[in-house]
Amino acid sequence: MFSTKIDILGLVSGIKGFYLHYTPIYLDGLDHNDISLVDLIVSKPVKESLKSAKELINSSDFKNSLHKINLAFGYILNDYTTIKTDTDYREKIVPSNWFRSLAQSHRMQGDNLGIRGFGNFEKELKKSFDTLSELIVITNLGIDFKSYARFKKYRLYGYMTTYTEYKVVDEYRDDLTIDEINFCFDFVLQIALK
Repeated sequence: MFSTKIDILGLVSGIKGFYLHYTPIYLDGLDHNDISLVDLIVSKPVKESLKSAKELINSSDFKNSLHKINLAFGYILNDYTTIKTDTDYREKIVPSNWFRSLAQSHRMQGDNLGIRGFGNFEKELKKSFDTLSELIVITNLGIDFKSYARFKKYRLYGYMTTYTEYKVVDEYRDDLTIDEINFCFDFVLQIALK
């Protein structure tokens, strides 16, 4: 009635043999080991960044790999939080930009006008809007918040230098383990495939 360990191992071996034998036939001659989910990513800069990251992981260069992973994440966020206009200009649509006019309406003028502490209030208001914006974007991307909180530990500061190039300017200073870098890679890959 119950399968033995030998029966299960035989089944696993048979399935593995089937995939190794028939994958090249159905996928235009590709070897089973050459198939990568990275190839299914639509965005070219994200795909290139993650391919580079995987090569760096395979060569145990974890810090540069983390840099490439953050680059891919930056491109994903930029693609999600901007829209392309008729003139090929990318316009930000994140909520913090909607509130920015409120936060900057009397930018640093409050203290000069005699309203003590208003400048600090504006700074805190901007930080609150930026945090709210981040939460809205992460939620709308369908990202598991616990995983994002873990990934945020490895997230490096970056920004769009133009509307087509993202630049990571921060550096991770601690040593990374293979488990940490694989988590980061898998996390960003999962988002890129959505």
